[in-house]
Amino acid sequence: MRILKELWYRIDATQRTLWMRIVLSVLSVAVCGWFFGTLMLTSQSLDSQHAALVQAMSGQSVQDSDEYALSLFENGTVTVNGKTYGDEALITRRHDLFSTSGEIENPRALASLLLQPDVPTWAPLWLLDQPSTTALLGIVALLWCLLIIWMTLTAQVLLTALLTSGAVWIALQLGSESTAWMLGELGLLTFSFIMLTRVLLAALDWSHQALSVAHTVVKEASRSRISLVFIVFLLIVLPLIPMWLDADQPLRDQVRTFISRSMNLTYVVAAVLTLVLSCASVAFEIRDRQIWQLVSKPMSRFNYLLGKWIGVMGVNLVLITIAGLSIFLYIQFLRTQPVAQGLEGQLDAVELRDAVLTARKSARPDYQQLTSEQLRERVDQEITRNPEYAYAEEITPELRREVGRRILQAQSAGQRTIAPQSFATYEFSSLEPAANRNTSLMLRYRFHILDDNTHSIYKAKFMFNDQSELVLDREYVPAMSHNVLLGPDLIREDGTITVSVANMYVPEPNSPYGALNFEAEDFEILYQVASFEGNFTRAMLVMITKLSFLSVLGILCATFLSFPVALLAAFTVFIGGSASSFVAMSLQDFHAPPIFQMDSVTPGLVIEWLFKSIIKWIGYAVVFTLGGFGEISVTSQLVQGRYISWWAVIMSTLRLVVLWSVAAFVVGYLIMRSRELATYSGHG
Repeated sequence: MRILKELWYRIDATQRTLWMRIVLSVLSVAVCGWFFGTLMLTSQSLDSQHAALVQAMSGQSVQDSDEYALSLFENGTVTVNGKTYGDEALITRRHDLFSTSGEIENPRALASLLLQPDVPTWAPLWLLDQPSTTALLGIVALLWCLLIIWMTLTAQVLLTALLTSGAVWIALQLGSESTAWMLGELGLLTFSFIMLTRVLLAALDWSHQALSVAHTVVKEASRSRISLVFIVFLLIVLPLIPMWLDADQPLRDQVRTFISRSMNLTYVVAAVLTLVLSCASVAFEIRDRQIWQLVSKPMSRFNYLLGKWIGVMGVNLVLITIAGLSIFLYIQFLRTQPVAQGLEGQLDAVELRDAVLTARKSARPDYQQLTSEQLRERVDQEITRNPEYAYAEEITPELRREVGRRILQAQSAGQRTIAPQSFATYEFSSLEPAANRNTSLMLRYRFHILDDNTHSIYKAKFMFNDQSELVLDREYVPAMSHNVLLGPDLIREDGTITVSVANMYVPEPNSPYGALNFEAEDFEILYQVASFEGNFTRAMLVMITKLSFLSVLGILCATFLSFPVALLAAFTVFIGGSASSFVAMSLQDFHAPPIFQMDSVTPGLVIEWLFKSIIKWIGYAVVFTLGGFGEISVTSQLVQGRYISWWAVIMSTLRLVVLWSVAAFVVGYLIMRSRELATYSGHG
């Protein structure tokens, strides 16, 4: 044991010398540059070859004696730009490569197949598929190595890597790949958290009042049992989530489940940690009179509160960075897992790429809109014809607006209703960005019919661009979402696609029932506009803005309340804000009894009216004050592969950081300034 201690001290002393740190830094730059540079060059080469193969084989047919089609059909090889691809084994797969008319059926898939021997086996496929992600990871890996070297943690990381590798090797020998991944990720996350915490402490080690307070908060968080419980819980549970995935599910559903669970877990743990740490950091110092040592010195209370916020947010940034890298890397690992055999597996892989790991915008049909004159005319007709208004003393502007609102609702619903054995045509416009990216589209629909029995199956037909040869027969379950993959070639030159929907339900004779209908947001075409990596980054940024408001909220409550009460108040606001969207939906169907319109009023009705009225106005108050917090939900958008725009990030920052956080901070500062914290009472 003594020999090991002496060896460790010598290694530690060596890693602290300047020459060793310079040598290790140069070596890190060389290794990262070689590895990631080779990956990027290989990726670009494969991309250019793939594009050349697709262009060469598109439209090639054996019947027309086209050069590439004949060569592939007879020899199993094709030569493009002086390089020969394929081998004789492809001759036996002619039925997969060519259509019945002799045309190359899927040039893109065939190009990928021909390039398979050129793909290096030592490189992860997802890094080769995404050069931008490869470059980003190369920069992160290099910074990570340099931080380890210059924070004199080289020996520690080597020891951690040795122990982690041993545990991973044992798990692999036992045949548990998921356990091996979990153990490796746990070691990486734990060490990365310790390293980034030390980096944060070094960054805050400045002779400034606010930064000194922040430095103390970070040290407190890394030592306090309250904070460590949440941090350790997240670091342990996050790598365990993949072990709870259902391996029998399609891969796209496994990825969706993992994204949802991991993002929600990260946000909830970080939010609870933020509230506990921010409340405890201020309330305990006031309770234990530690704040006397600060406010009795020339430290402004503004800098004191600012330092608390910086410290809490510093801990959050470290935690979110570690969790984000963990989630992102495992998603990339999942996307390379095998899918089911046959057509089902191919569709699973396509939907994973084009519907989950992407960033899509939606286009909805261009519905007919009434002009102001048309609406005014219909309102006049309704008031004239409807006997309900014949005895009205006065047709007020409010009444006309109410009639107009009902007319617009009926007109909109009528365009989204299709009678049995009939059809309706809808046009989607502004699809030029989808055509330029040349990626697949997805038609998403959720239909309602009869009593929306989810145990029933109904039939519908879709026809595209009024072409009878482009007809799809589909079965659907009412009130459930369904998807249809479409090719970008359906987009016409003017950037539009027309979709005709036929309701195939056959009603009983003389039955008025059986109309198909859908909500405006439940019939759309989704198309890719950005990458999943950028979408994921923006989702994490929005999460940080929400944590920023929670940290200020906890500090505000702790300035005038004891720790338990402050925590209760902060959690009440947090839960109310998170549930504000649900409360807003519930308020639409929550009505108090019309007590003033009843002929007889009983005490029971009065009590019910008072109770429901109070509940209703509390709900309205929650929605009005905290609605913005609940509306900003990025996890569902990420799971559905929907685009999270930079505008959404900016608006989230303006609303939660610039407005709400600043307002809460100012209130907390005014309360703090008015308190006599360092006045000795003569007791204790």
